[in-house]
Amino acid sequence: MTYQEALETLEKCRYCLMCRHADPLSHVSFNEALTPHGIALTIYSEHKGLLSWNEDSLRTVFSETDAGVARSHCATDQPFSEAVSAVKSELLSQGKMPETVARLKERLEQTPSFFGDAEFKSALEQNDYALFISDEMQYLWPESVNAVNTLIKALTLSPAEITRGKSSGFLALSLGFMEQAKKQAKQLMTELEAVKAKELIVLSQTDLYTCRHVYAERLGLSFPEEVKVTSLLALLTQAYKNGKLSFKPSADTRPYAYIDPSQALRVKDFDSPRHLLGAILPGNQVELFWRKERTHPTGSGSTWFSNPELAEKLTRARLEDAQKQGAEVIYCEDSADLSQLNRYAADYGLELKGLYELLADHLG
Repeated sequence: MTYQEALETLEKCRYCLMCRHADPLSHVSFNEALTPHGIALTIYSEHKGLLSWNEDSLRTVFSETDAGVARSHCATDQPFSEAVSAVKSELLSQGKMPETVARLKERLEQTPSFFGDAEFKSALEQNDYALFISDEMQYLWPESVNAVNTLIKALTLSPAEITRGKSSGFLALSLGFMEQAKKQAKQLMTELEAVKAKELIVLSQTDLYTCRHVYAERLGLSFPEEVKVTSLLALLTQAYKNGKLSFKPSADTRPYAYIDPSQALRVKDFDSPRHLLGAILPGNQVELFWRKERTHPTGSGSTWFSNPELAEKLTRARLEDAQKQGAEVIYCEDSADLSQLNRYAADYGLELKGLYELLADHLG
């Protein structure tokens, strides 16, 4: 999306309240400027010369979560988050950004990850399957790595690991760092091509959305058409339903809730994780109010870097929702979300567990 195309989208959004009821930022901030129409109005007002960029207005724009919430509640399918991301990129090209984002620029130029700088070399041996273990899992929730390997083995697969400990590019794109996002995406696709895999297994809904849609639609890159992109949870669910995989029931009878990851609205696989949880923890699941089609993101994405205080409020809102519904344990598979939820879960009397770890521990 070009900057001009973004402005055309935002012109439609600036006085529209269609998605207002579902907006996560205004729910936690009580600030109308942070609603989709408020952000759109801020951007368009600057375009028309009605205001000038300053730290507050830039922070408003860069606070947008890029979780697809507005678009999922829009009858005319306006790509609001995508448009704001394009505006962020334009602002960065002009050297205009909040101080919190400016601090990331040097790091992005020197390292392939926001979260760590260890180098993991890929063997790049030919294989029908490739596995992508992202930097978020490697650095933010490494407990999941061994669990994922156990689950992969249970599926009788031995995929080639590619770009371990690196990013698919979504977080950089969401912040407006377009060229860095393209660089990360190209590295993933280069290694994928080298192993000649027919199927790429990803471990988060963010990476699933990125490979399936972002590369072509937002970065102008051609993801290999011959490669199928599949989430590990979908593979596990299919194997479980086909009787090729079994799980032992847990003795834990505490009420629990599954927290849909921040990109759940874009992927819309709400059933796989719940189906697998039900195989191990039958009968004691509660649902959050902000779930499935009305999922709110945690503060784990770009908002954590652009507006940490707001990100904390988003995360606490998810935990408060779980507490109100009577949950004592919460589960999620997304490493970035787990890391963010883990900061504050104890404040709400909640125990946080990784879904991959639970599944690996209860393999039949």
